[in-house]
Amino acid sequence: MTIFNFLSDLKKRNAALYYFGIINFIALVVFFILYFFDQREILGINPWIKPMKFAISVGIYAWTFGWIMDYIPKATRAIKVITWALILSMFVEVGVIALQSTRGVMSHFNFDTPLDGLLFGAMGIMILVNTAIIFWVFGLLLFKKPDLSPEYLLSIRIAFAIFIFGNIIGGMMIGNGAHSIGGADGGEGIAFFNWSKEHGDLG
Repeated sequence: MTIFNFLSDLKKRNAALYYFGIINFIALVVFFILYFFDQREILGINPWIKPMKFAISVGIYAWTFGWIMDYIPKATRAIKVITWALILSMFVEVGVIALQSTRGVMSHFNFDTPLDGLLFGAMGIMILVNTAIIFWVFGLLLFKKPDLSPEYLLSIRIAFAIFIFGNIIGGMMIGNGAHSIGGADGGEGIAFFNWSKEHGDLG
């Protein structure tokens, strides 16, 4: 399957998530351009690196859900609700991160002003919504019995189980108030990803 075949098929499966993915990849290009015109730093890195990372991951995330949910039989209404809840939650997430980068301040764990605290709280609510979506889709994949080969279906279910387990790390970061373990966020990190080279890192 070529990328063009994939995109054509994806559009038929879930047009809303197809276009939402495209919007995120367009945003990625915009953030990439802004990277070269902005010399500011937030915790030692260019402010547009985090929006780029989220735009990439959310774009892939949207397309993945758009593809997989087409396998779930007799769940048309649920899929519509899940689709728009996912779009809303991830739009707010990326939008807040981009807004805070524009302001030159941290998006996560930032309570410096009432506005910063409100925006971080909004992201937290959207993550809870998104977590509920993940469990919902996982449940549909478990109980709706998609018409797939046993091996393919098992691989999807295992992937979702790993994904859900991985979300525990997000809760750990919130509890820690940072993504670094054993030190404050910031300092030297791996290129682009900015995972700390000096401490443990949950990011």
